[in-house]
Amino acid sequence: MREGLAQLLSQPGPEERVVLSPEDPHRAGELAELAGGVEQDARVDVPREADIAVRLADEVAAAGISDPVEALRQAVRSWLDICVEPEIHRIALIDGPSVLGWAHWREVCQRHVFGLVQGVVQSGIEVGRIRAQPARPLAHVLMGAGDEAALYVAEAADRTRARAEMIEVLDQLIAGITT
Repeated sequence: MREGLAQLLSQPGPEERVVLSPEDPHRAGELAELAGGVEQDARVDVPREADIAVRLADEVAAAGISDPVEALRQAVRSWLDICVEPEIHRIALIDGPSVLGWAHWREVCQRHVFGLVQGVVQSGIEVGRIRAQPARPLAHVLMGAGDEAALYVAEAADRTRARAEMIEVLDQLIAGITT
């Protein structure tokens, strides 16, 4: 499992770029500040979804988890911790899709975090821990649930309670797909 995660993450995607404009209604200048500043040609590297994928995989590896189902559970917990970080919440969940456009943002996500989720799901199916079914559609459902859970937690007045509620719901979702 660890080797599979490492292989999924070994190929970095191209840097995502956004052109900044003083008239930008999506506050790309603020996004640029969070992303590390503006280069001379008024372009900025947007933090990549690959960075989030690496953090999630590192958390799973640090916990010594090799079972795909337990990896999903740990990744959910890690994602719900990461999503409340101001830069992640703002860039990955709010501004990124607006600034880059939904279609491009989705393409970026599918190359990185989605690829990681799909790989873990496929591994779980292959070892018999997740019921046999198409991995790609299941990964889409899990990603959608995870992103909605992240928004729910990040925007909650009581984040501790919201996180606990979402972990319970997502654990039940994961239990529903396991053998």
